[in-house]
Amino acid sequence: MINKKPNHKYIILSVLILTMLTSLCGCSTDPHNFSTGDLTITLTKQFTEEKKDGFNMYLESDNVLFSAIEETIEELQAAGYEYLSLQDYCTELLSSNKLPEASLVKRDNYYYFTNEKVISNVSYTYVHCVYMGNSSYWLCEFVCKTKDYKKFQDDILGWADSVVIDLK
Repeated sequence: MINKKPNHKYIILSVLILTMLTSLCGCSTDPHNFSTGDLTITLTKQFTEEKKDGFNMYLESDNVLFSAIEETIEELQAAGYEYLSLQDYCTELLSSNKLPEASLVKRDNYYYFTNEKVISNVSYTYVHCVYMGNSSYWLCEFVCKTKDYKKFQDDILGWADSVVIDLK
């Protein structure tokens, strides 16, 4: 029986190639928390925060955008709405955005639905996630090019699962 020694050059070369490929594809599992008001989400350090009017939080990476908007129950009551359950609020969102064909999916502590929109001849997929706090609803959206959606779908739902609403 021949006992071969491991080829250290091969092992080092393999590790270097793997490291280069990981950095080139932009893959990162380095988690980073972002917070606004009562909402915290865990994404990666590839996301950078931008200030955009109309959003409580707006984050960008090379491939996925994330935004969050808080709508208080007080604001909804001033607009003529009675108390809505989280599911009823989602149904209102679908109706007011003319998205009845979208299907509402229940996850652990939130609902989500998707739709596509073409902007400047580029198709984008929107994943709308809706959460309920003590006195408000949070609409969080992930956006990516439709051609890339399958690649990022599991990441997006994992990030959506990471959202924590402080119920103080």
